[in-house]
Amino acid sequence: MFTPVGVEAPELSMRWQFGLMLNIDPDGVESVRFSCNQMPGSAFTVKMSDMQRKNGGFYTEGPVTAVSSKNTPWLYAPSYIFTTCNATIHTTSNGEVTISGRLSYTEEQKAEILQKLKASHDSKAKKP
Repeated sequence: MFTPVGVEAPELSMRWQFGLMLNIDPDGVESVRFSCNQMPGSAFTVKMSDMQRKNGGFYTEGPVTAVSSKNTPWLYAPSYIFTTCNATIHTTSNGEVTISGRLSYTEEQKAEILQKLKASHDSKAKKP
C-alpha cells in the first residue's frame, strides 16, 4: 500500500504512507527502503523496529513534503500518471528482497487527492 496523506504543517503538505505484509519473520528484517519513481518525498529508509504494526501489516510514513507545482509536480500535471513503487527489505540473513507495485492516478484522482490534502490542511490549521 502506498498513498499520499495530509499532515499538520504551516503550509500545505503531505507525506507518503506505506504499508506492507510480510511472509518472512519480521524479527529478521533490519530496515525497509521505500520509493515511488517520479514521486518526490517517497524515497526513505525506515528501521523495522520503527514501523507500526496494525491489522497484521506494517505501516510507516515518509518525510513531510510541501505540496506545490514545484515540489509535487505529478499532482498538478494534466495527465495520467503511472509509476512503480518499491519496498526493498534488508534482512539479517537473506540480503535484500524487493517488492514492487504499480501506482496510477487519473487527472480526476489527482484532483481529488489535492482537494483532500487542502481540506485536511484547512481543518488542522483551524484547530487552536
